[in-house]
Amino acid sequence: MATPKKNKTPTKKAASPVKAKKVKVSSSTVDSVAKSISDITISAASLFSFKRTDPVFDRPNVSIEQHGEMKDYYEVDVLVGTPVREDSISLTLAPDGRQIHYKKATPEMFGEVDRMKKDMGGSYRRDHPRVLAHDATCQMIRSTCKAKDGKFWPADEDTQIIELNDKCRGAIAKKFSVYPTKFAIDSNVQYNMVMTLRIELDNQRVHREKKGKIEVHQALDDYDEYDDFDEPAAVASDSNHSMGLENVGS
Repeated sequence: MATPKKNKTPTKKAASPVKAKKVKVSSSTVDSVAKSISDITISAASLFSFKRTDPVFDRPNVSIEQHGEMKDYYEVDVLVGTPVREDSISLTLAPDGRQIHYKKATPEMFGEVDRMKKDMGGSYRRDHPRVLAHDATCQMIRSTCKAKDGKFWPADEDTQIIELNDKCRGAIAKKFSVYPTKFAIDSNVQYNMVMTLRIELDNQRVHREKKGKIEVHQALDDYDEYDDFDEPAAVASDSNHSMGLENVGS
């Protein structure tokens, strides 16, 4: 009796090693990657900003007597918030007289590593990740902007623009008022500070009144020839002389 033939299991051939394909990288690709890395580095500057925007409140125009003369002023309130020194505020009237360029400085301590010592207390270490991250931003601040007299000033493009509804001129006077709040930190009452700006209006009411009187006189002169009065020339001349108007028109 014939024995059945056993099916042979086909032997698998060993897979040949895959050869790595050579990728040719063009110089433009390298430049593109380098630019991307550069962009990432530049965008890191967004880690800090000294731009400040404070609420503004327009007041009605006021007339104030100074040295016996009435003058009209434009007034606007700015909620500065936390009280600051007067030399931490910069105000400039735009050349067109319709804007105030307002800057408020940031204390230098805001960009210092030592601030972390108070925040972290006993857990503060120079090699702590939080301290290292804070220090990295501080180093970036020092490399891009320098503190002046213990203050960081915002860049020109970060200046707050206060729009004025009337054209103004001259110097900007400022007055500070401090208002206590209902909040306290470590039993210390917190305060809000409001800065009132006053600047002379370019179109003074006195000038407007003078201009109005001139226009009225001109209108009356236009109606002279339609007068119903038949005054003799001699009488008119005498009346002018008696009023001291004999030099009018000379």
